[in-house]
Amino acid sequence: MKKLYLSAALLLLLAAGCKEITTETTICRDGSCLRTVTIRQGGSESETAAYPFPSDSSWRITVVPDSTDKDKVISRAERLFPDVAALREWYAARDTGDVRISISVDLEKKFRWFYTYFVYRETWNRLNPFPPVPVANYLTQEEMKLHFEGADNTDEDIDPAALDFTQPRRAAVDTATIDERFNAWMIRSVFESCFQSLLEAAGKLTDSALAEHARQGKERFFTAFLKEMDGETDEKSLVRAAAASLDDPDVYRISETLEETYRRVEHQYLLLNDALDDSYTARVTMPGLFLDANCDGVMGDVAEWKINPDRFLLSDYEMKAESRLINIWAVAVSGIVVLALLVLLLVPLFRKK
Repeated sequence: MKKLYLSAALLLLLAAGCKEITTETTICRDGSCLRTVTIRQGGSESETAAYPFPSDSSWRITVVPDSTDKDKVISRAERLFPDVAALREWYAARDTGDVRISISVDLEKKFRWFYTYFVYRETWNRLNPFPPVPVANYLTQEEMKLHFEGADNTDEDIDPAALDFTQPRRAAVDTATIDERFNAWMIRSVFESCFQSLLEAAGKLTDSALAEHARQGKERFFTAFLKEMDGETDEKSLVRAAAASLDDPDVYRISETLEETYRRVEHQYLLLNDALDDSYTARVTMPGLFLDANCDGVMGDVAEWKINPDRFLLSDYEMKAESRLINIWAVAVSGIVVLALLVLLLVPLFRKK
């Protein structure tokens, strides 16, 4: 996927490249599940900052060279869980509250005598740590669908200085600018996080009109923010942007808060970019006869999803698969009962003869 750069200073940190992450889950007849996570990546890279790759001894972990690319390695972790609840608990224990891909899983079994129905759900929870700027201000529902399907993917990096923030949403579908407007929405979300921090800090000052000046000069601050982020940034970038646009000396009284905001936002943004830059595939193998799934494709009893991470910037992303397993013992018991009934009904008839 494309990387979104807010500053040239982040360029080297984000140059690691795309990791290919595949999760495979096999649901067994008894409700246990085999979970396998595979990451294909450059040999010098860490597994991933965003995806919770297993590292504890309860998993069987292997790292081997990629036979198709000498510069890459394939890391693989595999573990059999007694049930899906245990897998859910493993992921819950690794939910640190930071910008990480948070995963929850659930398996529902419905017994219906001749059949047992399995419904598996896996949810990748909303990832975006920034304030909820309405994406509808930038894209229509149809354009969002096209974006998630990759219709606008040009594999080019986005230059914030070239984005149009004045009239982001078009009257009609405009495929050529969907990606730019999606990234404009993301940048605006980052700015809103900084702006809210400024307002909160200004509100704690006594005898200060800084909060009101900030509200009145918000768009000037945004313009200065974009200009500052387009160059070499440092901890004082937000202070400089606020001082250049708000014309209020009280900006310097909250400089420590703005510097801390910069560090927090930069940390969140780097992790978010790490998540957005990787590619994700999920596969689920269900027991018995496959019935339905909200997936991209089905191969026999395997459902597969190609996950565009932009999806869980906006909301939770749920994968669902259903299957039906015939209960052989129930069929056998039913056959025996039917046969016994027939015997009970027919024996008296033969005795009369």
